[in-house]
Amino acid sequence: MLRGLHQAHQQYGRAHWYDVVVRAANIAKQGFNVSDSLAQAIESQRGKNVSERFKGMFLPHGQPLSAVATLKLPELAAVLDRVACHGVDEFYHGNISEEIAVTVQANGGC
Repeated sequence: MLRGLHQAHQQYGRAHWYDVVVRAANIAKQGFNVSDSLAQAIESQRGKNVSERFKGMFLPHGQPLSAVATLKLPELAAVLDRVACHGVDEFYHGNISEEIAVTVQANGGC
């Protein structure tokens, strides 16, 4: 998806790619309000077999985030900062993809 967004930006974007990605990273760092639809999607996962990481992020203390709660995603912000500085290939061919694979495998994925 990231590569597709980059290609769309290359064709149609007016702002510099770096600026676009840094802006998204800043939103992830500072947080954003959970929308009604996101709150409903999170609520639908309560009681299901989800990872501890998911629970910590979206179901703190066993309660789903409510609409207008502030959600901060510092790990996503860090990835976006790296992509802004090093380009899209950093995500696919740099350490980021290796780190994702290690995390997925450590949590029972393949």
